[in-house]
Amino acid sequence: MTASATPAIPMTITMAFLMQQTTVRYRLTLIRRTTITDGIGDACDDDDDNDGVPDATDNCPLTANAGQADTDHDGIGDSCDADDDGDGVPDATDNCPLTANADQADTDHDGIGDACENDDDNDGIPDAIDNCPLSSKSEPGR
Repeated sequence: MTASATPAIPMTITMAFLMQQTTVRYRLTLIRRTTITDGIGDACDDDDDNDGVPDATDNCPLTANAGQADTDHDGIGDSCDADDDGDGVPDATDNCPLTANADQADTDHDGIGDACENDDDNDGIPDAIDNCPLSSKSEPGR
């Protein structure tokens, strides 16, 4: 299929029914459905979102996502997945949308979840070398 196909054209069908000596007319307009404005109807289009990945293998067939990222490996591409990390917290409210953290812990209250932050107490010392990673209290000799 090429993108140079003829665009969809509405088709009107008029139907008439005879009901108790009264003719009732219905007008029905059918429009070939196409998700992307490439003029190719979805029924004939092997790649509805035109991202280069055929619908049969696309993890998000109606939203372009050529990279096919799927952080939580649930088979739904991140571009159309409301919970990319699969922790049960929708991305819109998740303080760590690409790292599972159902508890939403945020020790330093900076809006970034502890699970995806490398300085949980926000003291400037990375957790990996911080002897008190959950407390910003300074200790002598530090």
